[in-house]
Amino acid sequence: MHTTSGNNSERNHPDTIKTLTHLDRILLHLSRPAVDRQEYETAEQRLGVIIGNIKRILNGNPGYTDERIVRIFQEVIFGGIRLQPTRNTGHGESFLGSTLARRIGNCTGLTSIYLAAARPLGVPMFASFGDTHVRVILRGSSRDTIIEPMNKGMVEAAKKNMTGTWRTLTDREFVAVILNNRAAFLYAKKQEWRACARDLRAALHLFPEHPDIPHNLQEIQQFLSEQVRRGEAREDDPLQHS
Repeated sequence: MHTTSGNNSERNHPDTIKTLTHLDRILLHLSRPAVDRQEYETAEQRLGVIIGNIKRILNGNPGYTDERIVRIFQEVIFGGIRLQPTRNTGHGESFLGSTLARRIGNCTGLTSIYLAAARPLGVPMFASFGDTHVRVILRGSSRDTIIEPMNKGMVEAAKKNMTGTWRTLTDREFVAVILNNRAAFLYAKKQEWRACARDLRAALHLFPEHPDIPHNLQEIQQFLSEQVRRGEAREDDPLQHS
């Protein structure tokens, strides 16, 4: 399976997400399979502290330049909870909840923190997607500012494998990237194929132009069809007919 690292809040499965208004809550919700209850509560608390600290600083001087806003986010996010960047994907590093709770995340997990903190504050930050790497874009009045969540060596290593061009994602598309990662790094690893297919179907609905999601979903559906032929799954499984 190919993977990438990188608004009314929906409490049920993301299949039903139509619009996104509470990106911070959605990204935390999508983290649930990667964390236990205590880690989830820790992540919620740490996100609240990050948002509160950034808000306090910004309110003290509403005339900050874009460059200063970027530095404030970096100082609060990395200095406050001492986050450690990683290129790993196997232990929840791609998800908001686990990145906050365990203080370690890859480019997708760290980008999730920026976006989850920016949305409640009205700061126009978005994910920028390059098929093997995700970074943050701050939309400024005159130009965009690129924010690399990883250190220079990790960024260069990721860019060596890039085959596509950069694309600034909508919130819906970024959620699709998270769903694709969850299907690959959590459900497929645990061989929970139906959950894997559900996430990929939801991701395809949100981001049909994603370079890997259609292929990933096709692979899973073919695998489930093989299970039906071998008598290991029901022919009326709705995931076979999506």
